[in-house]
Amino acid sequence: MKNNRISIRECCTVYEVEQWFMNNLQERGLLHIVQDEENASGYILQDELQLLEKYIDFYYDLEINMEGIEAIAHLLHQVQDMKQKMVQLQNRLQQYEP
Repeated sequence: MKNNRISIRECCTVYEVEQWFMNNLQERGLLHIVQDEENASGYILQDELQLLEKYIDFYYDLEINMEGIEAIAHLLHQVQDMKQKMVQLQNRLQQYEP
């Protein structure tokens, strides 16, 4: 591990997943893999580990296919956006309350 990044090989070993799984997540825009000269397989940032663990659980434990994972990720993103908008609206409403 270098600073806040973890090699794809290390992730595959620790989480016991194949590299095709990681690449598939990247191709679908669900995970950001950064390529560099030092590490041919690339790396992910530590901030994305929690997301990776969630996708691993979906795929391997719950047997949800990649299309299902994409749909779930999209819905979770929408829910997060709605939460942020609700907070903004609540803050605006507080300005008008006595």
